[in-house]
Amino acid sequence: MLVNDTAPVPQSTDSLIAQIPGVIFQFYRSHCGRMHFPYLEGGGEALAHIDRQQLAHDAGQLIEHLTGHDHPKIMSSIERSARWMLPLTTRFRLPFPKGKPHWIAVSANPSPASNGVRWSGIMMDITDQVAEEQRLRKLCDTDPLTGLPNRRKLMVHLTHLASLSTRHGTPEVVIVSRTHRRR
Repeated sequence: MLVNDTAPVPQSTDSLIAQIPGVIFQFYRSHCGRMHFPYLEGGGEALAHIDRQQLAHDAGQLIEHLTGHDHPKIMSSIERSARWMLPLTTRFRLPFPKGKPHWIAVSANPSPASNGVRWSGIMMDITDQVAEEQRLRKLCDTDPLTGLPNRRKLMVHLTHLASLSTRHGTPEVVIVSRTHRRR
């Protein structure tokens, strides 16, 4: 392995972890549902607004508070990962005291632990990525001239309505109106 003698070499793992634009963690959930973070370190501003001591002791209530509407989705992902020992991958909105919530992506691998499951993984702020996805989705679904939903958006919506109609056994009616202008 070649080493560039002019580049500074980190003195310790701790100094390197502090420079990472994300969080490295270990998360433990017991079979009875108790959760905590035995390890939680990294850079970025997300950790500045979170009570690390609370997460190290009991993460259940704080996770519910921090994730809000995304909590059921996150708990479902954790349960699926624990049950089948599959990697945990999810994302959620993390509220910040000032400004808009940040989107956080989680990727972790589970391993059996005494009386539960332990995940080792990373959390990254993907707020810019989510904003770009939303911008691209809007470009795909709207007419650039009028800003109104385009044919593609209509077809997706009609497919969704047909699926709901089939699932619930309710009839579906589509009314198409054409307006002709004469000059």
